[in-house]
Amino acid sequence: MTSKEEIKEEKEGDEHIFKLIVDGKIVCVARTLPYSFLGDIRTTLGEEGKGYAKKLLAYLEKIAEKHNAKNMETTDIDPSNYRIVSLLKSMGYRFEPIEGDKHFIKATKELDEPSETKEYLERKASIWIDKNPALSYKYAE
Repeated sequence: MTSKEEIKEEKEGDEHIFKLIVDGKIVCVARTLPYSFLGDIRTTLGEEGKGYAKKLLAYLEKIAEKHNAKNMETTDIDPSNYRIVSLLKSMGYRFEPIEGDKHFIKATKELDEPSETKEYLERKASIWIDKNPALSYKYAE
């Protein structure tokens, strides 16, 4: 049985909210500030470990690149949060301390740098976008 997947975007003030929906159920949600700052990404309880956050983040990176962003960044990461640190590390993000903050770190990724992980995820995101043509009209160049 194949799953029906879609990503919906909503705007709330300055934030863009992206929801990955599988078979009618929201499985992952991300908040961004246009378009290169990731405010938050969360997977629905019970849906962790299925690659949904990675899929949604790869999609967000492609959108950021289409809007000429050179970097993707997120801050206020708790370094003891294994899931988010592992996700960002697997996606090629670099971590560094936040000046004046002893408890949290930030992560940055250069979007135009080549990497095996990036190329793999871009291919997957492109295939996914191609299968969902309703999503691509909005971001066509």
